[in-house]
Amino acid sequence: MDRSGQWRRRGAVLLALLAALGTQAQGIAGPPPEAMEAVRGHEFADVPAAALAPLLAWGQAFYRDDPADPPAQRAHALHALAQLAVLAEQPEEALRHIAAARALQGKALHRPARLVTEELLARAQLGGWSEGRWRREAQRSLAALPWPASEPMLRDLQKPRPDTEVLSGLGALGRTLKDRWPADPQAEQAQPLRLALSRLYLIYQAQRAQPHRATLAEAARQVLRARPPLVEDGRRVTRSPGRTPVRIAIWEPLGADLVALGRQARSASCIRLSGGNACAADPRVAGMDRRRMWWLARGLIDQIEQLDTPAARDTEAEIRKRADGTELTLQLFAATRLTHGTQVAGVALRGLPGVQPVIVHGDPFEPGATPAQVQAAVQRLAGQLRAQKVRVANLSWVEERADLQDELRLFFTELLQALPEVLFVVAAGNADAPLASMGLLPQTLRAPNLLVVGATDTQGLIADFSNYGAPIELYAQGEKLDTMWPGGLPSQFGGTSGAAAEATRLATLLLTHRPQLKATELKQRLLDGADSVPAGAQMAEAARIAHPRRTLQLLLAKR
Repeated sequence: MDRSGQWRRRGAVLLALLAALGTQAQGIAGPPPEAMEAVRGHEFADVPAAALAPLLAWGQAFYRDDPADPPAQRAHALHALAQLAVLAEQPEEALRHIAAARALQGKALHRPARLVTEELLARAQLGGWSEGRWRREAQRSLAALPWPASEPMLRDLQKPRPDTEVLSGLGALGRTLKDRWPADPQAEQAQPLRLALSRLYLIYQAQRAQPHRATLAEAARQVLRARPPLVEDGRRVTRSPGRTPVRIAIWEPLGADLVALGRQARSASCIRLSGGNACAADPRVAGMDRRRMWWLARGLIDQIEQLDTPAARDTEAEIRKRADGTELTLQLFAATRLTHGTQVAGVALRGLPGVQPVIVHGDPFEPGATPAQVQAAVQRLAGQLRAQKVRVANLSWVEERADLQDELRLFFTELLQALPEVLFVVAAGNADAPLASMGLLPQTLRAPNLLVVGATDTQGLIADFSNYGAPIELYAQGEKLDTMWPGGLPSQFGGTSGAAAEATRLATLLLTHRPQLKATELKQRLLDGADSVPAGAQMAEAARIAHPRRTLQLLLAKR
């Protein structure tokens, strides 16, 4: 099952690369061979305009803005079209695409920040800016963004970005990943598209964005220095559990690392939906102990996110000294896909030593399952969760396969009905799109024991990446959440996966004090304790933002 929402919080370069690698072909022809051949052999920063022209023309035809498409798909296309127009030195076209993309943004506070770098590049092409003009306009544009909603973007702009050498390395990684992608007819058809789109993106970065990274970073630093210091959102409650032990399920298709859970691993149990004998897929690198492997995998992610950390430096040194450095990079990169469940569990269990986790590992049914097989899977899982006396179940993933919609609808509808005593807390997804338009399951179902959770940033504002709108009923913090990396390494986590885990943690905390609460009552307590955001303040719709401290206070005030 596909779960691309897990990747939303990776660094911008790898995110775009993976998005290109994951693009579905949908019958669209790949670029003409001569278009790819024309750019082969050039460094990304040095591809001549004449050599690039055929590939660029194909890319602009590939990304089309169709008003009939869902808003998220249109926004992605318009973003890519704006970048390609800047690459083609068509600034008027770029500005038109940027305006259209902003009009699709449903979050008023984040709308001006969308494509701000691309807008500056297009305006500079129109006006022939000098470097001094570039600095002044960059600072003026960034200073005009709404505060504190712009804080995450400004922090991101401060980070040093990959230079041409690193971009070339990512391009090579993309080509190698293309060769290693799981073989199926759809993937085979999509491979030329993935390679072409990733190459276009990296050429855009090297030729247009990278030359101005230092200017943008300095402008962001100046704007941040002039802003008042931010105080962490005061709604959270760190530790005040009750005495009642509670069992919660963390359903993660790739499982979670029990070693990272510390003492709670002693009371943990596993439900293996897909067979096997472990709570997690546990990758290994020959000749390396698992803690060292996870440390280097952590360093690889830090490198991708342009963070100068001991792990990042150690990983770079290890890769450089080994003859099989490319193979090691690929192994570490593959391992990072298996960290999600561990980090979700770390957030959900933080500060709740008496809580007993149940790790649900795997997919409940295979593609092509009959209705009878799906119903049998429901009864099997419902029986296992009931036997474990699970009270809250966390699902911090999204399923986007259109060919499984009927089976997923049947499975989750019947599972929710079979377990009315369990509150299912589900991540809304990270596509920055109206959730109702996306057809995700179980996110778009309605049930009294289902809670769909979007994400806020550290200031309590609905996050720029979070899906939004009905059927989301609650937003919770989805940035800078303390958790654990596999192997027991401290880490931070975010996204709507983290927000759903944070809401799971709050629901579990309430149950440690009031175990008699039914699932519907527990859900209502979470909503009653939340802050109400009126329609038009952050979005067209009203919203509720979790307030853990007040929610717990209201619970304890009632006997």
